[in-house]
Amino acid sequence: MTREYVHPGRTVIEVPNRPWPMGRAEYCDDQTSTGLWFDATGIPQPDPDDRAASDGVALLCRRCGLDCT
Repeated sequence: MTREYVHPGRTVIEVPNRPWPMGRAEYCDDQTSTGLWFDATGIPQPDPDDRAASDGVALLCRRCGLDCT
């Protein structure tokens, strides 16, 4: 598996009470290119099409927390 370089300055977001499985974005093994939306309070919004969900403010990698917004 090839790992890609993570450009300096890319944001990795820490969400309270949610450790990322991969400690560093450089070591992330996620191949799905799908992220998870989080609202401003750090609550995951698994279905952004759900009208009752909060507005997602950041799309993060599910494995390392890299900002994909």
